[in-house]
Amino acid sequence: MLCPRCSCKNHRLHQIIDLEVVEVKKLGKVARETIMTQIGAYNVCFPELQSDLIKNLTECQKKILSRADQLGYLNGFAKAKEQQEACMAFGERFAKIYKKYLGELRSVNTGIEKLIDDINESPK
Repeated sequence: MLCPRCSCKNHRLHQIIDLEVVEVKKLGKVARETIMTQIGAYNVCFPELQSDLIKNLTECQKKILSRADQLGYLNGFAKAKEQQEACMAFGERFAKIYKKYLGELRSVNTGIEKLIDDINESPK
């Protein structure tokens, strides 16, 4: 039997498919896959970096404080003064690095909060 629509013989029945619905679903799938890749990249590295940062901060603080504690046991004022200046410089470097980090961290947090607000305010 020939199909009057397409002149083919013995084929499956025609199905009416709304191509717009199919294309919209494809757009959603592509968007989700892309975003999951973007989010996944940060979900993988962030916990590891955060763990390393905490470990390094703790180690750095201990080393700087240990140097400061050793000052009282040095022989000679000149040597103690030199070591004190070195300790103070380490402390200043630490504070500068940490201040920069906290500024960036606050900036990232503010950016994420703004993104959440934008998502909440955008039409669905």
